[in-house]
Amino acid sequence: MTQAERAERIWDAHFVKRTPMGEASFSILSVLHTLGLRPDGRRLPVYREFFDRMSASDHMELVFKLTGVTTVCLSFDPLSQEQQAAWESFGALDPRLNASLRLNALIDGWSTARLLLRNWGYEGEEEITDKTVESVRRFLRYWIAKVDPLYLVYDTGGSASASPSETERRLMEQCVLPVAGEAGIPTAIFLEDQYERQYQIDELVSRYPENRFLCSARCQYQQAQLKRLSRKYGNVHLFGCGGPRLPVSSMEPVLRTRMGLLGMDFTPAASGAVVWDALIPAWVGARSLIAKVLIDKYGELMNCGWQLAAEDIERDAAALLGESFWRFLGRPNPALHVGT
Repeated sequence: MTQAERAERIWDAHFVKRTPMGEASFSILSVLHTLGLRPDGRRLPVYREFFDRMSASDHMELVFKLTGVTTVCLSFDPLSQEQQAAWESFGALDPRLNASLRLNALIDGWSTARLLLRNWGYEGEEEITDKTVESVRRFLRYWIAKVDPLYLVYDTGGSASASPSETERRLMEQCVLPVAGEAGIPTAIFLEDQYERQYQIDELVSRYPENRFLCSARCQYQQAQLKRLSRKYGNVHLFGCGGPRLPVSSMEPVLRTRMGLLGMDFTPAASGAVVWDALIPAWVGARSLIAKVLIDKYGELMNCGWQLAAEDIERDAAALLGESFWRFLGRPNPALHVGT
């Protein structure tokens, strides 16, 4: 069965033989509607023709325009030889396309990662020796210089164990954090449903005050812990209100609580999109939800006699839609200079 035939079978099952009530189905319908295509289970050939006529660059421009997104961050695994080859072949990137350096394969899969490093001329022993530490640092420095990432990223859900091993700790604390600190870029950590790793985040944030951390969580009970960290330590910035690729609707209670505690000093939405079109439902939905919560908050302020000006609303919306993020990174949004 070809890929097109598999897609037709999936489409038929979700949009022809049943009413599309699922969250994923709603996202697809949102994309079609936003693109100006009438959602209809029998119009798959029309949708295919629409995308076939569009070049990749035109598609990208259309998504940027419809979502209001100015910058995207592409996840790059420096241990993937396929991704290495792609980055080595790139010339000057569109300033709206930025990178993050993904570290899970390095930290969680050290037994395999060290063999790759040795093949590339880096020291890689099973035990984390001083030579290995310096080699891993050199490897990270090379790729940081090569791709200029906005941040390094580690997802605690990538490991099968509940608590980090000694090897994982040493790679993070002796290799990743020193290099991130000297490069002046944050380390982003996604938390999973694992208490022990939650405690490790507390330790990292407090023990490495010169490093900056972007933190996000997928589980509701971890949100209070993250808010406490953000209020206590100036080197923590919270982004996402429910974890990448979770429904936008799950953001609302976290967004309301976080805004009440942190004001505008966080970044509510992190789409986690893996294809261009997924940005449309993620960001259209996130913007609508942010507007809804802001309206409610402004109503509460006005009931207390507070006077709002248009510039106040513009400032707050800009902070939540990116300015707080770029301020924490300590660098300007490169997309603001496109065409200037």
